[in-house]
Amino acid sequence: MVRRSAGGVFISYSHRDREIVSAAARLLRSGGATVFQDIADIKAGTRWKAALFQALDQCERVMVFWSSAAASSEWVEREWRSAQFAPSACLAATYPNVTEPPMLAPAPG
Repeated sequence: MVRRSAGGVFISYSHRDREIVSAAARLLRSGGATVFQDIADIKAGTRWKAALFQALDQCERVMVFWSSAAASSEWVEREWRSAQFAPSACLAATYPNVTEPPMLAPAPG
């Protein structure tokens, strides 16, 4: 079960970057944004894969926190590729957020 309602921002990131991403999510929430972050919004016992794809299908924007850890994450790639084909506005609103210099984490292609 996903706690957030439809719309808002889906955050895609590597769990190795959790500290900086969680801080950004708190900042977005304090500004009034509805944010989906897996560790905060998927309840224990929920089928997490289904919850992720449901949230992607319903979001308005996807923020990809890009880093070398994200570049090597199978799930970050699945999420941003899924966002490109989502039926919602995610398609036109994927935002890379680089947490490292570009030479350490080349942009996804």
